[in-house]
Amino acid sequence: MKRLNKKKLLYIKDELINSMTSNGVKDSISSLLHRLENGTTDAKYVNNRIAYYIRMDYSEIKDFDMLENIYDRKVYYLNNELSDEYEDKIQNTYSW
Repeated sequence: MKRLNKKKLLYIKDELINSMTSNGVKDSISSLLHRLENGTTDAKYVNNRIAYYIRMDYSEIKDFDMLENIYDRKVYYLNNELSDEYEDKIQNTYSW
C-alpha cells in the first residue's frame, strides 16, 4: 500500500477532510491531522486510519493513488498559478 508522508498529508489537509462523507469521520480526520501537525502522532498511524476510512467507504477517495494525484495536482496549480495566463499563447507574437 502506498503511503503519504507528513508533508504531503498536511498539504492536502482540506481536500482530505472534505472528501469524507460523514461528519464524525471529518472530525476524526481533522483531529488526526491536527495531532500530526503538532507531532503527537506519526504519519504511519494517520495513513492507517485513512486506509480504514477508505475501506469502509467513508471517503469519496478510493485509494492512495487518488490521494497522490490530488497532491500532485495541488502542487502543480499552486506553483503555476501565475504562469497559466499565457500557457496556450505564443509569447513572441502580437496575436494576444
